[in-house]
Amino acid sequence: MNRTVDDHPIHLHIVDMQILERQPFDVAHFQATGKLKFTGHAAPPEPNERGFKDTIRAPAGYVTSFYPSRFR
Repeated sequence: MNRTVDDHPIHLHIVDMQILERQPFDVAHFQATGKLKFTGHAAPPEPNERGFKDTIRAPAGYVTSFYPSRFR
């Protein structure tokens, strides 16, 4: 979950990750209530983001779901 106004990288040591989906949410609502309120549909990763990666992008205002799967 990225509550900031900037995209951020996610990097986990020793494992590769595969993005499952991303879904936008209302950041202001979350900050006020602590509850997620999605504002759009979940979307799959972009074509260049498919497959296992050691670093993935977490866009601002989105929940990025991923699967940490393969040990390096």
